[in-house]
Amino acid sequence: MRLRFVSPRTRTRTGPLPPVVLLISTLGILIAPAAKAFAQTQSQADLNAPLTMPGGPAGLLDVRPVWQPRPFRVQDKAYLVYELLLTNFQTEPITLESLRADGGPMGIFTFDSDAGLKSMIDLPPRYGVADELSIEPLKTRLLLLWLPFASDGVPRRLMHTIRYSVRAGSGSPGQRRPMTLVAEPMPVAYDAAPIVIGPPLRGNNWLAGNGPSETSAHRRAFMVANGNLYFPERFAIDFVQLGADGRTYKGDPKKNNDYHAYGSDILAVADGRVVDVRGGIQDNVPGSAKGPITMATIAGNYVIEEIARGVYAFYAHIKPGTLKVYLGAPVKRGQVLGGLGNTGNSTEPHLHFHVIDRPSPLAGNGIPYAFDHFSLVPGHANESAQEISFVFGTGQPQPVKDSLVLENAVIDFPQK
Repeated sequence: MRLRFVSPRTRTRTGPLPPVVLLISTLGILIAPAAKAFAQTQSQADLNAPLTMPGGPAGLLDVRPVWQPRPFRVQDKAYLVYELLLTNFQTEPITLESLRADGGPMGIFTFDSDAGLKSMIDLPPRYGVADELSIEPLKTRLLLLWLPFASDGVPRRLMHTIRYSVRAGSGSPGQRRPMTLVAEPMPVAYDAAPIVIGPPLRGNNWLAGNGPSETSAHRRAFMVANGNLYFPERFAIDFVQLGADGRTYKGDPKKNNDYHAYGSDILAVADGRVVDVRGGIQDNVPGSAKGPITMATIAGNYVIEEIARGVYAFYAHIKPGTLKVYLGAPVKRGQVLGGLGNTGNSTEPHLHFHVIDRPSPLAGNGIPYAFDHFSLVPGHANESAQEISFVFGTGQPQPVKDSLVLENAVIDFPQK
């Protein structure tokens, strides 16, 4: 949510169960296929190992997806973005060695300790975890996956194979037992089309700060609420506007009025209805956020609009005194909701925008969306700067339809 731009090179970066049928004959029929399936995914050593031996069977690592992934598309590419919860039920710590995500002919991805596995493990500093690849007994870790596919080549399911090691026994601390776990197939909502929406802003040179990417700050922003784990900002974007020099302001960087984006009209991306709105929070001085940041203030002034059943557009950090809608108000696509500001958990004027599956700023899962049309501006972000800057390339902006954008892309929205 908070706008903070750093170089990519320096980033620190849920049906009811069927009834139980207590018939011996039925139970016997069910057991055999289950045992056969288990045998097909376990090594012979694991099948023959005593359940009480150090390390036990490989099944003592629990693997669960946070949500059923659905693809989002950026021009000729499709991406699956999802998370796996890994819980260690061994009596000893385990060390992760590799992860294989198998999409069959659509694509197979392998990650190990030397090829991205560490960067996929979520390690917020407040948890103080020293060893990225180690999981203590009865502890859970998160793996964040970002898998690219051809736009028409998303698999129906993914198979995950996890290799790890566990200490062989208390009498031999230096010896480790390698283990392999093949998790149940994870279904993919491969044919789920992202909701197509209009632009949330007008004009040129809007940079998608902290936009969708495997390293974006939004990618790692999780929330636990109502007993559930959510990733509300999987596909969130912080929109800032650039000047001709590729910077977001001209003049005094401590004055909101000197930022190109400040006060810009925020537009409803679709017909809908306002289901939540918040005002009364004052702007921050650029470079800092007024504290303390709480669940009530993190989004600053904001609007949540229901744009389809179970689909909500979230517009955050709105300028004080500019809200033009009220709770329950019907809105039309392109209607002005308020002015772009610098309220809440924000360090410079910008629009934080995402689409979510619940009428809450953060207590829900972020879902894919696509802008119906925009133009992609040639150029690249300046990786050496600690403040955001952009180097414009040559050539004309490229028209794009029904697509999302990736982190630090610069786009032109229609002027009207």
